Amino acid sequence: MVKRMGVILQWNGTNWDLVDSKGGHGIFLALDDDAGEWQFTVTEGEPLIQRRTSLRRANEVAKVGFVLPSGERVGIDLKVREDAPESGNLPERLRRAQRDYMKK
Repeated sequence: MVKRMGVILQWNGTNWDLVDSKGGHGIFLALDDDAGEWQFTVTEGEPLIQRRTSLRRANEVAKVGFVLPSGERVGIDLKVREDAPESGNLPERLRRAQRDYMKK
């Protein structure tokens, strides 16, 4: 697998867009090849519904990867790690991916 640095995605409300950096306000997903995971970051003030929807889609990206403009697919079959969510006061069941709590 080719190591990719700087693959950062930003949630646009319905899908992930490739961006240059995690600047400003929003929901971001960054590929960390060294750790073998996608890093999910939410800035303060993002609505819970957007957070949950984007997290669900982030888990999809982590499973099948993301296709770069060059046509190369990166980040396949990895885990998603949430960076200290601003919604840390929410119950654990609302912070987990749906497929994780449906297994029980």
